[in-house]
Amino acid sequence: MLESISWQEFFTTVAVLLSGYYAITTLLLYSKEITSIFKQRQPNHSVQKNRVNQIDSNESNSLMGMARYEQGSESIVPREEVTNVDELNVAPLLQDEEPVTVIDLREELLLDDFIAIQAEIKSLSEIITLGTKEEGVSLFKTLISNYPQFIGTHFQPQIVQFIYESCENTNTHHFDQQEINSWWTAINDHQ
Repeated sequence: MLESISWQEFFTTVAVLLSGYYAITTLLLYSKEITSIFKQRQPNHSVQKNRVNQIDSNESNSLMGMARYEQGSESIVPREEVTNVDELNVAPLLQDEEPVTVIDLREELLLDDFIAIQAEIKSLSEIITLGTKEEGVSLFKTLISNYPQFIGTHFQPQIVQFIYESCENTNTHHFDQQEINSWWTAINDHQ
């Protein structure tokens, strides 16, 4: 029996049944709205009279229903109001405000440079194992001269300690911390 029905007939029947179902459902659910739409499209002389009367009576008829605008003494709102200071009732703040933290941009930049110089010190301490101690001193002095912003800051002793520990870890050239500090003063004197 199903073999005698073609696919085209099947889809046509399903489409007709579905469109009929939706048409009937739409008419049943929205019949009032549909009839009001068609009533508005018909030319009606009473509607024109209502429009003229609407302007005169300050009324509005629409799909949403009637609206009436009234202007009375209650709708007039004063523009200014004077209040005495004694009448004001000010409540204290219940929660403490968070303190505003001020970010020192110079400190942030120094921290970024400090991380960069640490990486360069590590690399340089491995490179100087191939050369002499004098070459290592000149390379470290050159490195330090590239970062004059650390002179006199709290980062300077940390950099000296980091150079000392990096050279000690490579077990090649050992520099005394006083000697490393003298590199800073030599750079400061050249500037």
